[in-house]
Amino acid sequence: MVNRTLAILCAFASLALAAPACAPGVQATRSEVSDAGAVMFNAYGDPKVGCYGCHNGDARGTKWGPNLRTAIAGQSDDDLKEIIREGQGGMPAFKDKLNDAQMTTIIAWLRTLKP
Repeated sequence: MVNRTLAILCAFASLALAAPACAPGVQATRSEVSDAGAVMFNAYGDPKVGCYGCHNGDARGTKWGPNLRTAIAGQSDDDLKEIIREGQGGMPAFKDKLNDAQMTTIIAWLRTLKP
């Protein structure tokens, strides 16, 4: 019961803060990322933007967030920016954390990844 309660609290905290503190994603090591989009995605640019917390550092997803390598297929960059900006489902909005250019950089990196 304690583990279940802790897991629920952890999930709400990670969604509320949009930070990777409790999420199960694994941050890619700094030496593994050189692309500017990967740097931002893995919270090396701004610790409040830790996409890896829900989507994993390689964007392959976790139980908290989908595999973005496949999820973005068929979606336009504008659609993806809207999802990032406003949030969707359990994903929080990042409109106050990422500007348009940063979103473009992350999306461009995601598009380079093989499914």
